[in-house]
Amino acid sequence: MRNQLLIILVVISFTVSLAGCTGVVLDPSGSASGQMDLAGWDFSGQGSVTLDGPWSFYWDALLPPESIGGHRPTGPAALPSVWSNSRSFDLPSFGRATYHLTVRTDGAVRLYGLKLPEIYTEFAVWVNGQLLEVNGRFADRAPVYLHPRPYFFYADQADIEIVIQVQNLAHAYGGIARHIVLGTAEQIQRAARRDAAIDLVLITICLFAGFYHLVLYLFKRGNSEFVWFFLLCLSVALRNLFSNATLIMELVPELPFWLGSKIVTLSIPFIIVSTLFYTRTVFRHGKASRLFRFLVAVNGLYALVVVLAPSGFYSVIFPSYLASIGLVFAWIIYLAVAAIRAKQSQAGLLFAGMLFLSAGAIVDSLIYLQAIAYPYVLPITLAGFILQNVVLLARRYAQAYRRAEILSHDLQESLDKLTCTETAFMNAQMKPHFLFNALTAIAENCESDPKKVSQLILSLARYLRKTLDYGNIAELETLERELEHVRAYAAIEQSRFAGIEVVFDLPDPLPPVSLPPITLQPLVENAIRHGLRPRCEGGRVVVSLSCERDQVLFRVNDNGVGMPDDALNRLTLLPQGSGGIGLYNIHTRLTRLYGQGLTIQSERETGTSISFTVPLKGI
Repeated sequence: MRNQLLIILVVISFTVSLAGCTGVVLDPSGSASGQMDLAGWDFSGQGSVTLDGPWSFYWDALLPPESIGGHRPTGPAALPSVWSNSRSFDLPSFGRATYHLTVRTDGAVRLYGLKLPEIYTEFAVWVNGQLLEVNGRFADRAPVYLHPRPYFFYADQADIEIVIQVQNLAHAYGGIARHIVLGTAEQIQRAARRDAAIDLVLITICLFAGFYHLVLYLFKRGNSEFVWFFLLCLSVALRNLFSNATLIMELVPELPFWLGSKIVTLSIPFIIVSTLFYTRTVFRHGKASRLFRFLVAVNGLYALVVVLAPSGFYSVIFPSYLASIGLVFAWIIYLAVAAIRAKQSQAGLLFAGMLFLSAGAIVDSLIYLQAIAYPYVLPITLAGFILQNVVLLARRYAQAYRRAEILSHDLQESLDKLTCTETAFMNAQMKPHFLFNALTAIAENCESDPKKVSQLILSLARYLRKTLDYGNIAELETLERELEHVRAYAAIEQSRFAGIEVVFDLPDPLPPVSLPPITLQPLVENAIRHGLRPRCEGGRVVVSLSCERDQVLFRVNDNGVGMPDDALNRLTLLPQGSGGIGLYNIHTRLTRLYGQGLTIQSERETGTSISFTVPLKGI
């Protein structure tokens, strides 16, 4: 547990350190009526500034710098924000507007840098009458995908006038939703390189982790969690490539907005579906529940809408889609809690990772809905979640590898003992004194109860036919034949001891299951010989079975004298005498075939319960 907590702390520290790299110095003085006074601000000593606060806002007008003075603003517009969420205006998502801000500096001549965020979706930016950037109709072309990047300009006067024209016809949010940052050229360039480096690190982590686990799957195809983890890593890497610093624009500068928007939006349902299947396979959750199928269907439907519909439509319904993502995280956390209660390996580590990822998703949802103004953290928390799951999978399969080493080391020794164990097992079934006692019981009833003698002879014949059938000792047996053997043995013992009762609590019809031959009979024999016969009044043995999912649980209970703890611990470890060797043999064979053997519970003067599970339809 301490190791898991240490790993969680390391991952959180790494991701928080990356998140801290995205911060900027906030506006020190605020702005009013489209003006900001930074005359006393020392850029060299105090750093860059976010140009937050109310800009002059001109709705339904695309004004060049020279025309600003001749128009009355619609009002102040606080940035960062989108105009459709403005508290001051009731505006539609689609439209056009102009933003204007005058920044008063100390008047020193310097090379400034301006970091522009994502602007939805077509825009033109002027600084002191100089056109810095255009996109969409302002460049007489279709809008290209979002590309937040730094711009540089000289200023030799105290006032810096910034004019931004925006037209949005393709997204639910129109305007400027993130911080605009002003600083020296060196500061802005350094921040841009840092943001690109963070994205590159996150993408590299995701791709390396994903392809590594894909290679593992190619060598071990039974582990489907490797495939889903690969798809999750690939989806996260793709989203990081198309978001934040949008490194994809360095590779494809003319990427159309509609295509980039579809790809980055499609990455979200792909991430969610991959996480759903990955979590389900890691927790071995069995059949898909209705909620699981519903969540997969919702994400598939939204992905189909993104493919077929324009961005203006699927971005409008995206806030509603966020509700289903919240339900996904709630379901996954529920699975993690259930796994912790069931004491599954590494469940606590995955639970902590899911809480960490859920917090990132909640924060980013609030940012997208304009509830808070903060840099997006989900890409970083996703990378942290992937790192944490790399550790989880590595620990899980390292443990499996260590178990395999131990088993392979013991294999030769086990094989050497196998022949002796099987022979001892058979001898334990056919003891001369049992045969002598059975024949004595038959002789004693020949004259008094011929009908009973006939039944005893038939029971003994069935018992001997099964016990002496050495040729099938390594094969599986049907449940019906195994029960027939137990009933034959029980009939003989009940004829010899009047106080013994053997009860069969079985479903009708019997489940289609096979098990190793001569498995149940020694358990019943053990219950009678060591549990009931030491009691003068005898007792009862109950043979029962029940179906649990894809397994059948067998149980043999008796209300006999029970056994002390030290004897109980020895039974499945080493053969101790004639009683222990049969149970040891059964335990070993079940473990070899199904991975788990007998479970024995006993209490003095109360009784003993021996149980084991067998897959439906045998192996």
